[in-house]
Amino acid sequence: MKLFNVFRVLVLIPVAAILISCVGIFAKAERGTVPDLLSSEWALTYISSMQLNTDYRPTLMLTEDLTASGWTGCNRYSSGVELPAEGDLVFTTIVTTKRACLNKAMKSEDAYLAALSSVDKWSINRNTLRLMDKDGITVLRFKRFGASPGPNI
Repeated sequence: MKLFNVFRVLVLIPVAAILISCVGIFAKAERGTVPDLLSSEWALTYISSMQLNTDYRPTLMLTEDLTASGWTGCNRYSSGVELPAEGDLVFTTIVTTKRACLNKAMKSEDAYLAALSSVDKWSINRNTLRLMDKDGITVLRFKRFGASPGPNI
């Protein structure tokens, strides 16, 4: 009986170590890294406050000098960016051009800018960027430009 228990322990320890290392790998893939966040251009695929109109699909580009810019679906915008802690993201003072657009485009722009202002957290899983509010609820989801569409699109 003792031999069986020793054998069980010798088998379970490596299996547990493998499982623990896999959890770490998957957690990192879900979080993404700051260089992943700052080195890609993103196209909006989901906005929580309204149905996304694909004719006015906003874009987002974050840079290493902690600025954000893109297209709202109507106007160009830019903003400062803060990364106060791991997984946190705050857009500061968002400014836009003042081009007149169709009513649908303006509604899309207003919803996008409001959602962007509410962002508090971020995560990347493969080619999908999720921006979340302070409660962890996804308010915006983006696909990396050049990436093939996945199940989150």
